Amino acid sequence: MTPAALLGAVAGATTAAGIGCLVSYAAGPPPGPVPAPPARWRVLAARWKITPRHAVAAAVAGIAVLAVTGWPAAALAAMPAVIAVPRILSRRPARARIARLEALEAWTRRLADVLAASRGLEDALTHSAATAPPPIAGPVGELAASLRRREDTATALRGFADAVDDPVGDLIATALILAADRRGPGLHAVLTELAGDVAKDVAARRETEAERAAYRTALAWIVAFLAGYTAYLIADRSYSAPFGTPAGQVVLAVVAGCYAGGLYWLHKLSITGGPSRFLRTETSGQGQPAAPPEARR
Repeated sequence: MTPAALLGAVAGATTAAGIGCLVSYAAGPPPGPVPAPPARWRVLAARWKITPRHAVAAAVAGIAVLAVTGWPAAALAAMPAVIAVPRILSRRPARARIARLEALEAWTRRLADVLAASRGLEDALTHSAATAPPPIAGPVGELAASLRRREDTATALRGFADAVDDPVGDLIATALILAADRRGPGLHAVLTELAGDVAKDVAARRETEAERAAYRTALAWIVAFLAGYTAYLIADRSYSAPFGTPAGQVVLAVVAGCYAGGLYWLHKLSITGGPSRFLRTETSGQGQPAAPPEARR
């Protein structure tokens, strides 16, 4: 088999696989129970938040690139790029995190003021849903609904922390859980101090985001250069003809991997790290939430 025939066979198989995936997705799930994917893939999909829409977009991009260029390596590189590139260029996650922290700070201060007026904890939490800032209005509303159903306060606060999904939310929920358990004075001072710490965190994050804007600008320029160079390769087929050979496909895959590694490294430099959550709801063998870390010590 000649190299051209081998390349054509690989391209045809990849195209057929992509079309099969699209037809399978359009047909919907099978009637019987669907086995759960391996835990490693579930964790990867959850971390990158890959939805069926993203999977279809990646498949369409891969098929389109393969149809235009005839290069399987380029098609395989285009599929994850469709999902990853818009995310690494977006500033929305950092801005959403800052807005969520500001909302938590305002809500905590307001809750502390209400508790200072000698209102009960559950009553204050329930009524706080009416004035909760928009970024956390959903979690606070769910918390109020749980308390209205007479659910356990600690369980409802754990659900609130999971809905907020932020280490600062875990700190606030832990303070409220301890207050609900001990029913002692001092919660107003604790919440006020927590709100002050959150305000300082917000100010520091704003400064950090301003400093790291240069990395995102560099990412945008690199992506623009790659898009322009790719368009040139597609337009001038005589220049890009060596990439159509099996050896050229290997070289193209290596180059794509190097660019992907460089973009990921710049992306890691442009994001702000921090502590991880510690109040995740864990389920024991009996189906009950596990005890908090301070109760297990």
